[in-house]
Amino acid sequence: MNEPGNGESQPKEETDLSGLSVLVVEDMPVLLRIYEKYLKTWGIVNSRFASSPAEAEEIVEKLLQQGQPPNLVLTDFNMPGRNGLELLGELREAIPDLRAIVSTSMPLDELQTQNSKGLTFDYIDKGGLNMQMLKQKLGAAARDIRQPKASQ
Repeated sequence: MNEPGNGESQPKEETDLSGLSVLVVEDMPVLLRIYEKYLKTWGIVNSRFASSPAEAEEIVEKLLQQGQPPNLVLTDFNMPGRNGLELLGELREAIPDLRAIVSTSMPLDELQTQNSKGLTFDYIDKGGLNMQMLKQKLGAAARDIRQPKASQ
């Protein structure tokens, strides 16, 4: 990751993350804290953090009652009880346009074989976690969310 003052003269394009309301679901406490640190650093103030699918569902239920559901979930795939795709399927029943990024060490083609419901999601490799790549994927989701919906 490029650090300020490292001698590079190229201007760095800022990723606009405005409009994101993120739910992070990760059962590894260290990674959950890392995600929390980066999301706050990137200015994503509407973020919630859960260490299990059950906790994520409780958070979403409360947010729905407040009329403020998340518009993106960043979820681990391998978790006790249910995997991230199962959780995503359940969350999309309540929030159909919920964007998703699934984090796993599993190769993408193997993850797709686990995707029996044909859910759409983005993917980030947890094995070599690249926070700049995550930021780019969050930026793409934010741009998509800000796009006006086509009238039907």
